[in-house]
Amino acid sequence: AFGTDGVVNHQFFEITAEHAGKGYGRKVFAHQIAEYQKAGMGSVNVYAAGGGHYNGGYTWARFGFNPQGRMELAGLQNKFANHLLKSGVPRDEVLRVRAHIKGKPLSAIANTRLRGADGKTSHVGQDFLKNQSYNATFSLKKGSDSLKTFAAYQREKGD
Repeated sequence: AFGTDGVVNHQFFEITAEHAGKGYGRKVFAHQIAEYQKAGMGSVNVYAAGGGHYNGGYTWARFGFNPQGRMELAGLQNKFANHLLKSGVPRDEVLRVRAHIKGKPLSAIANTRLRGADGKTSHVGQDFLKNQSYNATFSLKKGSDSLKTFAAYQREKGD
């Protein structure tokens, strides 16, 4: 829904299981960004639902959405650090991760991977965010962190 204040509110977006992971959501959102910018919109709001069969907490972060408000972002960063500690990640490694994500967009958590003693890489940020829910916003302003994050994600995926 378009708001008169330049804010677009997405109420619900779901990709069916047979289409998941094929880039449909990314392509639809890229088109939406272009159209919203043409219409003069300034931001997009969503409720990023995580847990169960929803993975919005992770997906919207990868697309460049951030929690609404600094306190909510800081809260998720702290919750992530506590999650790592409870998962058995050594304290010095958790401190390194915290320093890396501090002051950065939520995509920094989404992209966090750790290598275990067995040499295997674990997608700890992805696993964590898939189970998180939060109110999120995407800035449509030229040069925003949101647009930069989404552009980097598109490059990563070969778009």
